[in-house]
Amino acid sequence: MVEERNKTKSTFGPFTFAHVLYTGLLGFASLVLLIAVTLANPDLLTKPLSANPLGFVIMLFLAFVARLMSFRVAGMVTFTLDTGVYVASVMTLGVGAGVLLAFIAMLMRGVVELVQRELAQRAQWPFGVTIAKLFFGPSVTAVALLSTTVFVDFLGISATPSEGFSFPSLALAFFVMTVTFVMLQYGIVVFGYFLNGLGVREIWKEVFLPGIVAECVFMPIGFALVVVYRNHDLPALLVLSLSYLLFAWVFRRQRRMSEEARQKAQELALVEEAGRAAASTLNIEEVGRRLGIILLDAIPDALGVVFTARGSSSSEKPFVYVRARERAMKPMVYDSVMNALGTGVLPDNTPTVPLDGKKTASGEVLARPLVAYDGSGAGYLCILMKPEAVAGVKERRLLQSLARQAAVAVENWRLYSLAMQDGLTGLFVRRYIENRLAEEVERAKRSNSRFCFIMLDVDNLKEVNDKYGHSAGDMLLKRAATAIKQSIRAMDVAARWGGDEFAVLLPDMDLEGGMVVGQRILANLKTLSFVVGGATIVPSASIGIGSFDGTTATTPAEIVGLADKALYLAKESPQKGGIVGRKAT
Repeated sequence: MVEERNKTKSTFGPFTFAHVLYTGLLGFASLVLLIAVTLANPDLLTKPLSANPLGFVIMLFLAFVARLMSFRVAGMVTFTLDTGVYVASVMTLGVGAGVLLAFIAMLMRGVVELVQRELAQRAQWPFGVTIAKLFFGPSVTAVALLSTTVFVDFLGISATPSEGFSFPSLALAFFVMTVTFVMLQYGIVVFGYFLNGLGVREIWKEVFLPGIVAECVFMPIGFALVVVYRNHDLPALLVLSLSYLLFAWVFRRQRRMSEEARQKAQELALVEEAGRAAASTLNIEEVGRRLGIILLDAIPDALGVVFTARGSSSSEKPFVYVRARERAMKPMVYDSVMNALGTGVLPDNTPTVPLDGKKTASGEVLARPLVAYDGSGAGYLCILMKPEAVAGVKERRLLQSLARQAAVAVENWRLYSLAMQDGLTGLFVRRYIENRLAEEVERAKRSNSRFCFIMLDVDNLKEVNDKYGHSAGDMLLKRAATAIKQSIRAMDVAARWGGDEFAVLLPDMDLEGGMVVGQRILANLKTLSFVVGGATIVPSASIGIGSFDGTTATTPAEIVGLADKALYLAKESPQKGGIVGRKAT
């Protein structure tokens, strides 16, 4: 038998409004019908029970235990192997006893599941949804079983064959009843899946095919129950019942092992994909984007992903990347995760302790630390679950595996940043900006876009070094770097060109805009004076700007030469702080 499960978002826990309405109305109608049938014919239930109470108890125990050994398939469907017991109970105990047995067994299982849900402290469904789900299975299954007997009698095949029935006739009756009952059950439940957002292909692959195979496997054992019971062989019935349960347990165990192997194979594929992402790029934002996509695809109940990494140096801000299922949810995802962590990113040498299922107002937060080569914390990889969802072993294991890959990516990024970063000023090194300039030239040619390239020379560096020492010269260079950082956009690239020279690449900017940026740098530089040896040093610089509009044939070397010539003219100015710009022709 197949039982309903979930796979969608809504205000009704994991269920859509259409699904809840369908199960509620159908369950209520089935319950009313059962009550009406009982009131109209009380002997339908009581007479078979009084005739053979021991047989009823054995069949009820068998059905209930079989339901307890249910197993999930792909997280959406729960299979139970009790169909044969219900059909056998009808054919041996009578229609009324079989219907009552099915109702009681499924209701008991529903109550056990609710208790387990409470003990596990899983998110509770709304009260209306709980009641609808609790009575839907028992009522609809009992009515489906009753309807099956009516249909079989209509075909001229007795649902409760007499003692004189031949073996072939008995087998035919059992087969027809089982097939009718299974198809009716699957039709009812599959429509519920469809209303809950599952596609036809997914239903066919994950529900119908594996369910039919399971029912066919257990059909012979159900028929054996009928034969043994009709022969009044109680010891054989008990042995067969235990065999039925043992077979069900083995089948459940095998299915679980198969499902676990499938999940681990999927996880390995995801980890391999994350490893390729970590190895294929040194762009930390791209690593975060790919990790976010992988996690949100692999964990349907995750609302968002937060990826943090400490900066490549103590002065650099930590990197934070947020990915959510909807753009508008990003602030909520970020705030929930950061409140759970209590910190934005792990600083150096902080103990790397995982955060395992901390509840927030928006949902459960899982976080795994990124551990650097030296054992210190390099950041966090976190997920925020939906409010009604609870992360399981699969989610924790996947997050841990991806965190290891993310740690490698962060360390590679930090090492690359250190190699591309000037140790004194924190700006990029010359090789980096030369590569970016070459890329920008090609981009500008393709799109006819414009850009500026600034060359800056710090005034009087040699005199400061000679008079006050190299520490004062270093301070002068640091102030120049600070002025540049304060004056440019996030998309601009600043680097130390060498010695007392700096370079700045300004994409999508014409010469007039470049001149404004140059003026801003000089103005900010004047505010960064410092005192050394009792003297106040006011930094100043000369600036040359080369501009390219994308319409002329040029090379990166020509752009650098253009800015260098402009810088030479600026330095020839009688006043400090000269600035000259030239356009490429």
